[in-house]
Amino acid sequence: MSTSATTSEAHTRTLNDKAAALLKDIVKYNRELKGFSDQILSDPRMFDVNYLFEKTLAILGGYDLLNESHYDFSDKSDAKTSSVSREPVHGRAIHTGRITSVGREGNLKRGALRCAIYIPPMRQMQYFYLPKKYWMTLSMTRSHTGELTIPFSYNSNTNTIAKFDYFRVASLKILACKLR
Repeated sequence: MSTSATTSEAHTRTLNDKAAALLKDIVKYNRELKGFSDQILSDPRMFDVNYLFEKTLAILGGYDLLNESHYDFSDKSDAKTSSVSREPVHGRAIHTGRITSVGREGNLKRGALRCAIYIPPMRQMQYFYLPKKYWMTLSMTRSHTGELTIPFSYNSNTNTIAKFDYFRVASLKILACKLR
């Protein structure tokens, strides 16, 4: 099997695992999905997980879901999902990841980032509320499309993303209600 096929399969597996892990929390907190959790969790690929994540944040947080170009919610914050690499870099305990589409040069997201990051080595979601005045200070890279992204690394020995750890929250519910 080619390296690109193996990489593609690992990426697809990570996306499916991320969707399943995030949906477990979504169905726990989103009252609109009561009675549907078995169907939703049986095949996470059937659902727009990003939309359900945004909708659940809005329901729990008490703000409106607007899906504007530079923010998702009426408090001007934006929902982001990401994951870290399944395999560590160079055999060490460091896995890489990035938060994508935080804007373009001079045209960034308007507020805080409400982030759900899937950690494949732990098979868990971690949640982070990144205030704009913090994430604006971070080093960003430009994708091939010109979108700015925030790269980060996860340490599987400490189960932390050092760059974001100060802003880690314990649950999806706390993420939704943070500093609204």
